[in-house]
Amino acid sequence: MTDRLPVGAVAKIVIGESRNFPDLAKIWHDQVASGALSALQQLIERAQDRGEVRSGDARLMAFSLMGPMLMGVLWRETLQPAGGQPLEAEHGYPLRLLVPKRYFWKSSKWIRGLEFLDHDQLGFWERYGYHNDADPWQEERFSE
Repeated sequence: MTDRLPVGAVAKIVIGESRNFPDLAKIWHDQVASGALSALQQLIERAQDRGEVRSGDARLMAFSLMGPMLMGVLWRETLQPAGGQPLEAEHGYPLRLLVPKRYFWKSSKWIRGLEFLDHDQLGFWERYGYHNDADPWQEERFSE
């Protein structure tokens, strides 16, 4: 019996070395990531058929879910062994969404669900006067 590397460790290696070994990245994409996306898409489509998930592009929904799932695996394989601690409830446990290049109010502390829309919709803070784009480099703090 041989020991097997955890999937997260393999993902960490592939991500870390994909620029040095593009063939490795292609194999990972074609053999692992595409299959996972396809399986997730099929699960979403079945849930849509049962009325458990809103209608919409199931493939796009699958792409939207893969990022947080991959980050969870990388956290478990990279940061926790290095002494990283899970988030406390007051800071968004188990997962906090951080939106890059935007003020922090665009990030979500507690995610209770995901809703996929084909249009923009103002969030909690934006309904109270905060800017919808929230680009700190443009100093977009408040709507006009």
